[in-house]
Amino acid sequence: MQEWLTAELYTLDLGDKRLNARQAILLDKLAARPKDSLPGATCSWAELQAAYRFCDNKRVTSEKVLAPHRTCTIERIRCQTVVLIAQDTTELVLDRDPEQGFGKLTSQIGLLHHMQIAVTPIGQHLGVTRCHTWARPLVNPHKATHNRDRPIEDKESVRWLDGYRDACQIAQQAPETLIVSLSDREGDVFECFIEGATPERGKTAEWIVRSAQNRLLVPTDESTSQAAKLRLAAAALPVLGTGTVKIPARANRAARMAQVEYRAGCVTLKAPPRKEGKLPDIIANVVFVVEVNPPANAEPLNWLLLTSLPIDTLQDVLRAVEYYASRWQIEVFFKVLKQGCTVERLQLQKARRVETCLALYCIVAWRILHVTMLGRDCPEISCDVVFSKTEWQATCAVLTKMPPPRDPPPLGEFLKYVATLGGYPGRRHDPPPGPEIIWRGMLRVFDFALVWETRIENENTKIRDGCVQG
Repeated sequence: MQEWLTAELYTLDLGDKRLNARQAILLDKLAARPKDSLPGATCSWAELQAAYRFCDNKRVTSEKVLAPHRTCTIERIRCQTVVLIAQDTTELVLDRDPEQGFGKLTSQIGLLHHMQIAVTPIGQHLGVTRCHTWARPLVNPHKATHNRDRPIEDKESVRWLDGYRDACQIAQQAPETLIVSLSDREGDVFECFIEGATPERGKTAEWIVRSAQNRLLVPTDESTSQAAKLRLAAAALPVLGTGTVKIPARANRAARMAQVEYRAGCVTLKAPPRKEGKLPDIIANVVFVVEVNPPANAEPLNWLLLTSLPIDTLQDVLRAVEYYASRWQIEVFFKVLKQGCTVERLQLQKARRVETCLALYCIVAWRILHVTMLGRDCPEISCDVVFSKTEWQATCAVLTKMPPPRDPPPLGEFLKYVATLGGYPGRRHDPPPGPEIIWRGMLRVFDFALVWETRIENENTKIRDGCVQG
């Protein structure tokens, strides 16, 4: 078993030692073969059947599977000054029988997967703190009911409130760490703002949400009969400064640097009507980031951020924007989960089996990103912090065609070897290797380590046999 798994699963408790052992074996297999799914990762028909039984066991839930990793993640969070907890939802297209727990997506059948990851402001992945998978009904039972008339607990948007509450729990478990919850436009839920304004519940997490709704504001002038709208008020805020923001590449656009203006101020959001009772108005800080002179045929950058963080100075505003930009890490995580771990190719026929297996793959995806970003941020540390002795020795021996060094090389140097195995050309102007290159290289590292261990075992067996004969 890979050494990192022993520490990551130290507190695992599924109520049965055999189930604990099976999860460790499964994670070890999936981490070594993330793209091969269950049939390719397991070595025999018996192992594959054991994996199916594990995913189908009623005592095994995604929450219990993820629990030891969450514990380790919180320990890593406690060692940081600032931690950003990004949450988002992705669609998993799985063409299955809806009667087995699958539901409607935008245009296909599958599951919705909402999760939260903890990252540092420089992009180091600390772990997955929460995941939730569900199916949307094929026929919406609330279609005839106005969405605004339903309580938050009956809406899909309650996942954002649950996610923020979870971030607050982490803030209470890591009191010396500044926890900031990050949400995209779907997370523009008024109940989340209220939750952050209830200090009587204990320490809460700070929050940054990209606004999706042009909300009404409470008039600042008592003589004003009609409240202003959020976007109009944001556009009238004073410009505190200018700068550049990196816009990541997507399928239909290239990465670029955008020249932007920063506007900031404070507003009072008027509570929307709710059938179950009146909500309180909320004071929120606003950061408006607008691109100046965008290139032709390019969608201009336009971020309207609501936050509980202070925005008194330009430095405060830049910090809030920097934190929100780190939300992109969860998009990278989804890419690794879908393309690196190929979770949409799972052939499990029941939704609850898929949900359990997804929790395992979340840990695998975190491991890939953790190694990738740690090599960028801390290249000088020893590679044995991440890789086992047999892994770095075997890889060094294969690539240098010499006996492995006595001491492990630095992580940054060793990850160049791993990236080379994954097809990274390593030219002078090439960007650092990304997760896809690293996970391809890690597959070959695991193969080298297996052969290396087998060779050592054979040599030890010959020595023992020689001693017995002597």
